[in-house]
Formats: sequence, structure tokens, C-alpha cells
Amino acid sequence: QSKKREAMHRVLREDDIRQARAVRGEVHRTDPPIGNVMLKQVFGGEAGLTLKASLERGWQVGVPLDQQDGWDALQRTGRRQLQADLEAEDPYLTTFSHPCGPWGAWSRFNLARGGAAAATVLSAREATRPLVKLVNDTVLGRVQRGRHVLAEHPAASECWSQPECKDIQKLFNSNELYFCRADGCMLGYHDAESGLPNLKPMGFITDMVAAVGIF
Repeated sequence: QSKKREAMHRVLREDDIRQARAVRGEVHRTDPPIGNVMLKQVFGGEAGLTLKASLERGWQVGVPLDQQDGWDALQRTGRRQLQADLEAEDPYLTTFSHPCGPWGAWSRFNLARGGAAAATVLSAREATRPLVKLVNDTVLGRVQRGRHVLAEHPAASECWSQPECKDIQKLFNSNELYFCRADGCMLGYHDAESGLPNLKPMGFITDMVAAVGIF
């Protein structure tokens, strides 16, 4: 409960700051062209994108969802909360950054090692398949409703080729979704100690043709 209260207070503070800046003429409120909010982050981590969109762009934003704020997508209550939020907020753009550890390049390295390392990866993959299915179902629902989506994973992630992503695969095949690559150094990633750029190849799936052009 305390984590939920903290998340609610954070959103309220963001809205207060945004409105104060709007009153001072520092930022103009931007309503979505369709839907009730411009952006919602699912598996949003520290909700940096929500903060930037709200405070710098004046966007109307939905409440970000993440495990660190008490949201558990593996539980039925968590999935129900997501659906209730999407129905009420109807975001113009929904973003996803679900756990990538079991699906990236290091997971394949450990699978090749065999033994306990491979068993750990296989166990983690099975544990996170419900999250992959949730992202698939949510992406499909948003696209069918005429809204935008943007999901991020490592560029070499095997997530999107899993059976749980069959609807996403169909959207790829029908050219309703696109895959874009962007290296982390393009987006400001750098080594904390040396300060040197960090390559960190990243992959994005989206229906936004404008995003494809940018990347």
C-alpha cells in the first residue's frame, strides 16, 4: 500500500508542477488528438519518460505501472488493473519495457554453456512468458483501437519470436508493426566510470511510421 501511495503522490506532484509551469507560461498543456491521455508507461521503471513528457512537454499522462510501485503483472489483480487503467485513460501512446534478461544475447550465451546456467535461463523464460503474453495482448488491443504503441527490448532479443507473441508477429507480417534499431549511444547511454559512449543495441517495435523515419 505504501508503494501505491508513493506512486500516486508522485503523479500528483508531477501534475502540480506541470500546472504551475503552465500558469507561468513555461509550458503549454497538450491534449492528445484521441484518447484521454497522451502517454502511459507499462513496465515503466523510474517513469522517466512520463516525467519528461509531463514536465517538459506538457502532455497529459497516465499513471505509470511498474513492479517497484507495487504493480504485479503476474497476478490477476495486476492484469485487471492494467485493463482498467487502459479503459479509463485510453492513452494515445502506450510504451512497454518489460523484463528482457531471459531473452537477450547473454541468455543465449548461458544456454550454450549448458548445465546450471542453461537451466537458470530456461526457468526465467518460463517464469516471464505470462508477461510476454500480456504485452502481446495489450499491443494487439491498442493497435486494434487505433492507438499507438512503442515497446523496447535489446536489438537481439528473442522475445518477439516466442509463441506468446503470435499476434505481434501477425502485425509485423501485415505491416501494421515495424521494428527499429537504435544504439544506446545515440540516446545518451555512456559508461558510468569512463564516460565513454555505450553501444547497447536496442530494438523497438511500433506502429508509428514517424518513429521508423527517426530511427
